[in-house]
Amino acid sequence: MEIFPFGGGDGKELFYIAGNKLMAVDVRTDAQNFAYGTPHPLFTVPVGANGGRYYQVAADGQRFLVVTPLDKPPPPITVVVNWEAALRKP
Repeated sequence: MEIFPFGGGDGKELFYIAGNKLMAVDVRTDAQNFAYGTPHPLFTVPVGANGGRYYQVAADGQRFLVVTPLDKPPPPITVVVNWEAALRKP
């Protein structure tokens, strides 16, 4: 199971994906020990096109950038070349 973990900027919190929820858990470390609190969900995250979840935690651990997959592909773009010549034609 992929959990896509990220640490908060202060090193006191860990964020990860569980199912479709972004979770947070308090962590405490010292030279010999690692301890963690009870995980709690923050919010639901969308599933990416390849099944992944894409997010980034701000340095303050209070804001998140979450990539939301599009329901449909973006519309095509049209590139017009030699458009100046078309303007000169009557």
